[in-house]
Amino acid sequence: MVGINRAGSSGAYFGGYTESERASARDSSSARPSNSPQVPPPSTASAGREMLLLRSTELSRRTRERLEQSFPTAEEDKQQANSIVQRGRTRVRLGAGLHRLEILTHQSVERGCSSSKALSGSDDDVSSAESSEADIDAVFNYRIAALNNANASQSCMGLAIQWLRLRDEGEARYRMEALDLDDASDIQNQYENAAGSVSGSREQREADRISARKTLLQSQDLQPVGEPSVFHADRQSTALKKIARDGSAHLISLCFENNGKRVRHAITASSSAGSVNLFDPNYGEFSTTLPELPSMFQNLMTRYSSRLNGHLQLESMVIQRVE
Repeated sequence: MVGINRAGSSGAYFGGYTESERASARDSSSARPSNSPQVPPPSTASAGREMLLLRSTELSRRTRERLEQSFPTAEEDKQQANSIVQRGRTRVRLGAGLHRLEILTHQSVERGCSSSKALSGSDDDVSSAESSEADIDAVFNYRIAALNNANASQSCMGLAIQWLRLRDEGEARYRMEALDLDDASDIQNQYENAAGSVSGSREQREADRISARKTLLQSQDLQPVGEPSVFHADRQSTALKKIARDGSAHLISLCFENNGKRVRHAITASSSAGSVNLFDPNYGEFSTTLPELPSMFQNLMTRYSSRLNGHLQLESMVIQRVE
């Protein structure tokens, strides 16, 4: 996944949050009673949060061992990878903004696609330009837990796989707290090492990326089920029916078109008991009923296709079922 520069921004990211959106994100779980998680008593909440964070820490500890077993490399390569990861952690832990100040041009793997940067003063003209477009904030009517700034490290594949491991643990806001940026960075770098050197035709490159994702899922105790399905944007309704299949979970690789270049991004979805939870590392966790899934997904794509996100247009989706 790559970032896209926005007007007035020195970072390599597209998208952003307005002040009103930030305010609404803080109480998004209370804005939609039908989809919002039941808030437990304080003692139960603390215990649940502690258990979930402990589980996340244990998953993070085991990640390095599983990844090294699944992606064997020479010792020098491991040391180099560790150095890269450590530098990334230092950037993430700088705190304010969490933005990596570089422009990424390699677009063959899912990398970052961060939407965490707020509007700058030079973006004052955005509101008037957007007024003629569809409501780019409509998707947040479905959000049950916000995840602001976490994907500034551009680790969307790592965060997506973490969420798949945690999807049945606790409630949405606890899952957001349990996501581990260090763990996600490790996973992301292993995926890039496996998929970032692909070559050949577009079909061959996509086949290599699919193979890398399968290996990565297995290394994280997630089992790919069958072969992934590829859907072009004009078959979006068919793709969503596959995602909505009850009792299933999916890793979804989105491919956007931007000025003749392709931008990729990883999201996930899990369906159960007539509802679908969708996790986007840029924004957090969303929930809706099966009949409302097309509307929610279209609202998310409207957000990505807006000026705020560089007018990205969905080109295709690769959907891999996971158990």
